[in-house]
Amino acid sequence: MIQSKKDYIFYLKADEIALKKKGGTVQYYRDYLLDDIWRFERLLRKREFYINCKKRYYI
Repeated sequence: MIQSKKDYIFYLKADEIALKKKGGTVQYYRDYLLDDIWRFERLLRKREFYINCKKRYYI
């Protein structure tokens, strides 16, 4: 469970490793914008961060 911004960044890095994304390459930047699974993972983590850390966030 994400309880802080530090946890949020940790989980994003773990997802990046699990999906075998390599930072700093052209493929990485293209995947960052176009890969649906990677996009979903980022949005999922961001939503979890807002729900757990921000008191007035409503969906």
